Amino acid sequence: MLKTGFSDVDLALETMADTTLAIADKAGPIHKSVGSTALLGLEDLSESLSEAERMALSGTDPNMSELPKLIEALLKEARLDFADVIAAHDAAESTLAGADA
Repeated sequence: MLKTGFSDVDLALETMADTTLAIADKAGPIHKSVGSTALLGLEDLSESLSEAERMALSGTDPNMSELPKLIEALLKEARLDFADVIAAHDAAESTLAGADA
């Protein structure tokens, strides 16, 4: 679930930076990441993404603000905070995969 949430934020950041997309089309992927991060309890990240979503829905490109930089920093912090959990999960998956072989 953590990896999926982080991937959702990566996609939101890519979408914000995509100059070929209409601003309104950026809201969907950003919205998905708001839900993922809220579910994980990453309040600051979720609130920043929610602000970016509101901007996109109002016709303001969130990439023209400082939000993408803030979101990137908060995502990096979250990945560091959960690195041990993700590593333990990956190790357990690897062990289970080896047992199936």
